[in-house]
Amino acid sequence: MDEMIAAVKKHALDNYNSDGWDFVVETMDNDDIRHHLLEPLDLDRPCATIEEAICSVGYLAKLLDDRRRDIQATAW
Repeated sequence: MDEMIAAVKKHALDNYNSDGWDFVVETMDNDDIRHHLLEPLDLDRPCATIEEAICSVGYLAKLLDDRRRDIQATAW
């Protein structure tokens, strides 16, 4: 699990400026990431591989980014 969390954090830092990964860097600690990997939004089971972990947290980050863009679109 620690290896998956480290990989997610590295991917988030490497992709900070795209698809909401800044949310992961700025707002999620190891426990938050661990919780998401154990109960992902897009899978019916815990993440089993690093690739699944990155994709799953990426799914959440993209949802947050889409929401941010919706809010920004309403600015006058």
